[in-house]
Amino acid sequence: MKSINWTVFILSFLIGLVFIYISSSPDEEVYVYPTPENAGTIEYKDKANNCFVYQTKKQACPKTDIKYIPIQE
Repeated sequence: MKSINWTVFILSFLIGLVFIYISSSPDEEVYVYPTPENAGTIEYKDKANNCFVYQTKKQACPKTDIKYIPIQE
């Protein structure tokens, strides 16, 4: 039974790790929009690196004040 050549094994392992690190795809940004379900649980960051959290507030909505706004094209 042959013995493992540890120098070749470690060198091959390190080359494999470097190859995986270099060839990995860049991180993907995930956009999360605020909803009533996730309000207060997710912290958002704007382009100026300011962190903030949205809070929900129940608001009465009279049926007479509802306006129809057509979709803009």
